[in-house]
Amino acid sequence: MKNYLTALLALSFMMSCAAPKKIGSYSNLTQEDYEKLVQKWTRSEKKYSGLYNVYQVSATLMTSKLRFAVLDKMKEIKQWDPLRLEKERKKILSENNSISKVYLSLFTPEKSHNDLVEPNSIWTVYLEYKGQKYPAKIKKTHLKFIEIKSILPHHTRWSKAYMLTFEVPMSQLESDSPRLVLSSFLGKTVLVF
Repeated sequence: MKNYLTALLALSFMMSCAAPKKIGSYSNLTQEDYEKLVQKWTRSEKKYSGLYNVYQVSATLMTSKLRFAVLDKMKEIKQWDPLRLEKERKKILSENNSISKVYLSLFTPEKSHNDLVEPNSIWTVYLEYKGQKYPAKIKKTHLKFIEIKSILPHHTRWSKAYMLTFEVPMSQLESDSPRLVLSSFLGKTVLVF
C-alpha cells in the first residue's frame, strides 16, 4: 500500500510539472508561446562600420494579442487586483482603436548618440503605413531592466528602452506590413513587420 501511494504521489507530481504553464487568462499562452509571439513581432538590425559597432536596434510591434499577453504577465508578477486589471484591459482596447505602440531597444557605443527623447536628437523616427509617414511620439520607459527583460527578452542591459506611439490604430497595422524607419547620420534602418 505504501509503495502504491508513493507511486501515485510521484506520478501526480510528474504530471503537474509536465503541464505547460499558462501565463494568464487573457492571452492563454504558455511561456514558450509567449516568447514565440514576441519573436514574431520583433525586428532587429545591427549596423557596423568595418569592425566597429555603430548601433543595434530591436523593435517590437505591440499588437493586441501581445499587449494582452504582457497584461497577463504584469497581472501575475505585480499581483494586480481585478479593478486594476480591468482598467488596464479597457485601456488596451481603447488605445488599439486610436494609436499603435512599438517598443524600441537601442544601443549605441557612444552614449550621446542614444538620445531619442532629446529635442535635438540625431534620430528621426517614423512609421510608414500605406504611403503615409507617422512621426513617433517617443518616451523613455521607466521600468527597471529586470521588468523589461521579463516582458521583452531581446532587450539587453546595454540598450535604452523606449516606447514609440503613432497616430494610427493598431487594429489597422496588425493586418498589414508597416515599416518602422530610424534615420540619423549613423545610418538608416527600415524594419518591416
